[in-house]
Amino acid sequence: ASLVEIERLANEARYEEAYALAVEAEAVLGDDPDLATWMDEVSDQVTIRSDPPGATVRAVAFRPDEVARGEISEPVTLGVTPLDGVRLARAERLVTVEAPGYAPVERIASTRFVRMQRVWDLDAQLTVEVELTPEDEVPEGMVWIPGASHTLLSADAPAGARADLAGFFIDRFEVTNAEYLEFIRDGGYDDPALAALAGLEDRTGLP
Repeated sequence: ASLVEIERLANEARYEEAYALAVEAEAVLGDDPDLATWMDEVSDQVTIRSDPPGATVRAVAFRPDEVARGEISEPVTLGVTPLDGVRLARAERLVTVEAPGYAPVERIASTRFVRMQRVWDLDAQLTVEVELTPEDEVPEGMVWIPGASHTLLSADAPAGARADLAGFFIDRFEVTNAEYLEFIRDGGYDDPALAALAGLEDRTGLP
């Protein structure tokens, strides 16, 4: 009866309820192969590592009903890095990795992306690896995007094609019109390199 109910909940994308029931069933059924199949369907195993280790990891699940109401759940503390194969109910999550003296790092742990990779016959695992940056080295209002080699997932991409991207800092939030106007009036485009980058070598008519 438990397997039937787990299947019903999974088919309704009610993964937290299905996972809770699967954990209860696991205590009774042990290594039942049918239960194991549904456990994989309704849960994820997450590995989170940080450099340096010893960082606290918190996660927030984006639940569709809460997102529709503009709400976000309270974060849950998962433990201290390194965390290997922590099993959680299937969900999209915002993971925050924090350590004293370092800027906090946020990453999306996307079960959807991992399952998409498996469709492409890739041995994908839900792994979050972060390099913590001393907080005094991060410009105000910015976050560090680490460089990495990424597999291209597209119907017209050659098999195994990869893109190598270098790391960079980026503003946490988009530039507002007011901030952009302030930048111009403060002479931001007086720097020829910035003007050329923006295609504004001729700055006639700028405010």
